[in-house]
Amino acid sequence: KAQKPDYLFVESPPLFLGITGYIAASWWRVPFIFNVADLWPDTISALGLISKGLLLKLATKLEMWLYRKADYVTVVTAGVRQIMLETKQVPANKLLLLPNGVDTKLFGQAEFNQKIDLPKDKLLILYAGTHGYAHGMEVILQAAKLLTDTEVLFLCIGGGSDKQRIMQLAKDMELKNILFWDSQPSEFIANLYNLAFAGIATFRDSPLLECTRPAKTLPILASSKPVLFSGAGEGAKLVTEAQAGIVTAPGDSEGLAQSIRKLINEPNYATQLGMNGRKYAEQHLDWAIIVADWLKQLEN
Repeated sequence: KAQKPDYLFVESPPLFLGITGYIAASWWRVPFIFNVADLWPDTISALGLISKGLLLKLATKLEMWLYRKADYVTVVTAGVRQIMLETKQVPANKLLLLPNGVDTKLFGQAEFNQKIDLPKDKLLILYAGTHGYAHGMEVILQAAKLLTDTEVLFLCIGGGSDKQRIMQLAKDMELKNILFWDSQPSEFIANLYNLAFAGIATFRDSPLLECTRPAKTLPILASSKPVLFSGAGEGAKLVTEAQAGIVTAPGDSEGLAQSIRKLINEPNYATQLGMNGRKYAEQHLDWAIIVADWLKQLEN
């Protein structure tokens, strides 16, 4: 038998889980907190992954209904909060900010002690996270093609709706400097970052994506590795503010390749970026700090 909670916290997407959350919160008579990790269905509509029609209308109606029924709506960035206020008509007193955080004790601390089948003479650039259409991973493949004269090896770890297409594209391009692995435990990823030269995160060019901040950038920062960010908006702002990496425009493979060459040619610069990122993560992104601030908002 489930114990009655003090609050019921439900994350979207999937949007439909909000219905279950609302029913359960009503049954227990506890506040319903609806955590919006991604603006759905807005994002998939903006990316052309769903056509304008009955399905989109129904999803939008459900979205707005859940915002009305929730006691609190939690968002991950200030940009999403602004959208909630201006276009979703969610009252300011219902909105709470809960940005993505990172476990700074896990990332950046562990010694790598696992046997792993990776060439030791390569400069490993790690992409660890979802392989979705929104991430526009083609830019990584195109940059890899421009870097065949270097020792760079891209390692993409994770799953997602776009992974098979990206893997096939890499095969069609006959790329030898990129590997794809299945999802791995966080502890393994944390260890792997110790071997990495840099970490990479990407986003497509879309105004809606600009208000989100890819969670995969945070372990890179905490691991003292320079961030290669191909995208705009909140993610680019984070990397720039932390002085922890190099930002290039979405889809700019030449700019991305040049950024990687800069890190190779200026190792002291790369090291400094990594140190800046670690310091920023400890001061601003540790989960203990973020959750404490969120609880303070909730109590007030």
